[in-house]
Amino acid sequence: MTHRLNRKTFLQSLALCATGMAPLAGFAATPAWPQRPIRLVVPFSPGGNTDLIARLIAQGMGVELGQPVIVDNVAGANGSIGASRVATAPADGYTLLFGTAGTQAINQSLYRNMSEKNLDDYDYIALVSSVPNVLVVNESRTPV
Repeated sequence: MTHRLNRKTFLQSLALCATGMAPLAGFAATPAWPQRPIRLVVPFSPGGNTDLIARLIAQGMGVELGQPVIVDNVAGANGSIGASRVATAPADGYTLLFGTAGTQAINQSLYRNMSEKNLDDYDYIALVSSVPNVLVVNESRTPV
């Protein structure tokens, strides 16, 4: 039996995990999911900002769900290798991608031969954090 996690319940659960205040609402009475460890793929090397945030989230989720959430760093190709592995994994809720703007938007416009070309290859669950990006150019040398 597969339990599909809806967005509202996940966001509530994520907020509860982050604060550590209460058990998962909606999952306390649902013994069907998860029954085994969850794999959280971070498409970058260990030690970076994405990895650190993912490990904090994974720790809270593991405590609240009663199953380990294993952070799996799959670095390479600007995050495309890890993102591709998640795009081709079974959609059963046991393999999650800790995606970034790079893996979900920028890479699709930079690289031609990607197996996943759009966001339809993924089911969006939640926005975990937001980081502003700034592009700085020399206007005397760049006609923008």
